[in-house]
Amino acid sequence: MKNYLLIVLILTVSVTALGCGGEKNWEDVPPEDACMDLADAFGRLCTRCNIATYDECNTEFLRMANFCQGVKIRDINSLYNSCIPWFESVNCEYVFSESFDLDPSCKSQLLQW
Repeated sequence: MKNYLLIVLILTVSVTALGCGGEKNWEDVPPEDACMDLADAFGRLCTRCNIATYDECNTEFLRMANFCQGVKIRDINSLYNSCIPWFESVNCEYVFSESFDLDPSCKSQLLQW
């Protein structure tokens, strides 16, 4: 189950971040840095929910996202203001439930060119 969930999370997030309180404009963050921040949030979710180790999840995410090279971000403000905080706070029971779905702010965020 854990491997299946890991694959689903990686595939859904990767070819589709450090949240701070309140809305902020993140337009000056380079896309590669935003991608790395999302990989970090994913790795921390994996560790927190006992899906896999941080390194396993982070490395696989980065591999699937071409190590964040040439990536574009669909909506960087949504990524930082909503998606990354969602990764940091989503309930682990929900992550393992059959009704699991990514927050809309996380879907299709990374665009490969």
